[in-house]
Amino acid sequence: MSVLLIACRLWAAYELAVRIGLRRGELLGLRWSDVDLHEGVLTVRQALQRVGGQLLIVAPKISARPAARPCRPSA
Repeated sequence: MSVLLIACRLWAAYELAVRIGLRRGELLGLRWSDVDLHEGVLTVRQALQRVGGQLLIVAPKISARPAARPCRPSA
């Protein structure tokens, strides 16, 4: 698998990380139900974290409650 193909596959994750500041665990914890394309909002409800060698779904670091972040490109 070429580097270009891998980069293209991960493009959306890089965009979210850079443009709205998501952490790696928050990116990996996203589900389609967390994305509202009509309103342009992404809600961070969970994160994926490695604890003791196991992958666990945990609450995001940003707060104990879900956080909605705008995901529309700025003009």
